[in-house]
Amino acid sequence: MHQGTYREKPSSPAAYNILPPLRGHFLPLDMPQEDQSLGAALKKFLDKSTLKPRLNELRIRENWEKLMGKTIARYTGSLELREHTLIITTTVSPLRHELSLSKEKIIRLVNEELGEDTVREIIIR
Repeated sequence: MHQGTYREKPSSPAAYNILPPLRGHFLPLDMPQEDQSLGAALKKFLDKSTLKPRLNELRIRENWEKLMGKTIARYTGSLELREHTLIITTTVSPLRHELSLSKEKIIRLVNEELGEDTVREIIIR
């Protein structure tokens, strides 16, 4: 289209020929056409999203006290999730030792809370 050329605006969205309307809405081409609940649609979106690891990390932080108890939660510095590895930071040496002995149990508890196999390894610093 040359600069200064006027073209009449199409009268309907279908005239734009961007995406075909599915059930009256514009949807990405990889979305299924069957009806699904909002929760199921959000879960599919998050499974494909780059936000999922950060959301899982947030869920671990929010539930850490429930999973590990008040005392351990109080002396745990930070929790980070990087590529299926949970990094736990603490400055308390006996706690660090206790956590290192309980790695398999922590992995199981966290994965049960998340409802999926997210954490596969634990590093304690």
